[in-house]
Amino acid sequence: MRTRKTLYAAAAAVGMAGPLLLGGGPANAALGDRALINTKSNLALTALQKNGAGEVIEGSKVGLKAFGSTDNSQKWIATSPSFGVVRYQLRSAVRGTNGALVSGCLDLPRDVDRSQQRPGEILVIRRCDSSNSQRWTKFGVQSTPGVPKFRLNNVLSAMSIDVTGVQFTSAFQDVDDGGIAETTQSFTDPVVN
Repeated sequence: MRTRKTLYAAAAAVGMAGPLLLGGGPANAALGDRALINTKSNLALTALQKNGAGEVIEGSKVGLKAFGSTDNSQKWIATSPSFGVVRYQLRSAVRGTNGALVSGCLDLPRDVDRSQQRPGEILVIRRCDSSNSQRWTKFGVQSTPGVPKFRLNNVLSAMSIDVTGVQFTSAFQDVDDGGIAETTQSFTDPVVN
């Protein structure tokens, strides 16, 4: 298992580009911000924890809230690091654990091998690092023409994003439902400029 520090050091040593840069680069050239809307609750995937200045903080838990067009903690940039795989980066910068502003991505709560991943762990926002824990495969589910629905299956854990509960407040990884159109694992991603 490689740690994030190892990945950062390896990228720096060979001169590879790191996470997408704030204020420029491909992420900010996106055709439109997207909201990730759960089809059962009609609520948006949201970074829940902010500091006193209203900035999302690195490590923030991800949950669901009613979509607000001015809430940047609900706006995502979808990039495709490889064929068939998507990475979701928050539109707004995230206040990193070191105090710097960084790009924040939808991520698993722990960097451990697949065999150590557990259903029910709540998703978080972490510094974008192109690791497999930040890569998602979109699988279509039965949907209405013109409104594609999909489930997001994580490349590392092989589990899908799921939501549950009366208030629909947590977004966590859960065992894939096997392609059944289970609405707790079904999302749409409309453009929300």
